[in-house]
Amino acid sequence: MSIEQAIHDRWEVYHPLVSVVPAERFVTGFLPPAEDEIYEHPVQGFPYVTLSRQGESQVERTSSGTMLVLTQYQFSVWGDTLDQAKQISDEILDYFNRASWDHHTGSIQDMKLTNINEVQQEDGVWSVLVDFLVRWSQTSRT
Repeated sequence: MSIEQAIHDRWEVYHPLVSVVPAERFVTGFLPPAEDEIYEHPVQGFPYVTLSRQGESQVERTSSGTMLVLTQYQFSVWGDTLDQAKQISDEILDYFNRASWDHHTGSIQDMKLTNINEVQQEDGVWSVLVDFLVRWSQTSRT
C-alpha cells in the first residue's frame, strides 16, 4: 500500500471531511486545466481536493530492513469561495496535523503542518495549499 492510499483510506473514514468533500472528490496528483480538451477531469465543479508529493523523499533503512521515509505532501483545496476552501482545509488540519496511524505495510509516524497558503486564481476560484511533512515507515517484505 502506498502512503497516498493510506491517506485516502484515512480520509474515507472521517465523517467531518467526507461530509464536505466526499472521497470521490479527493484525488491524487494534479488535475489538468479545465480548458484542455485532451484530458477529462476526474471531478467536475467545486469543492475538490488533490494530494501531491512535493520533491524527493529522504529514505533510510534500519538493520532490520525497515524503511524510514520523510516526504513532503501537499493538499490543494479548491473552492468557489475562500470560506468554503478554508472550512475544508481546517478539517484537514484537525484530522491530519500530528496524526499517526498504522497501515498494511507499516505506519505513518507523524504528519506535521509546514505551510498553509491561500490563493485566489484569476478566474475567482480559491485554493488553500496545505503542506505536511510526513514521516512514515515500511516494514520489509521477506
